[in-house]
Amino acid sequence: MSEQAQSANLPAFLRPEAKTSKASYQSKAFEKLTHLEYDRLDEDNDILPFKHSQVVVNSGPQQYINANRITSPPTLRSSLPADFTGYIATQAPLPETQATFWRMVKEQQVH
Repeated sequence: MSEQAQSANLPAFLRPEAKTSKASYQSKAFEKLTHLEYDRLDEDNDILPFKHSQVVVNSGPQQYINANRITSPPTLRSSLPADFTGYIATQAPLPETQATFWRMVKEQQVH
């Protein structure tokens, strides 16, 4: 099945993410080289955060966490509570990243 046919089978709100994912996959080798300093902070070194939606922790000594913000599709936003800010996808924190993880939860007001 061609890429266009595969994309056509996706719900409309996922199509832009599919294109971004493909582009991201193609640049993984370069990204991996630039990501080496964070390897010790990731549960799984083969799963890297997307740069366009990566969560940055603003307080504390460590700003990096392997986490991405996921926004709701526009078609669902009207049915969500007004204070709903979306989701954050992240890896399980390692012992050395637990404090950073909880700072992220507090800063991003994750419930």
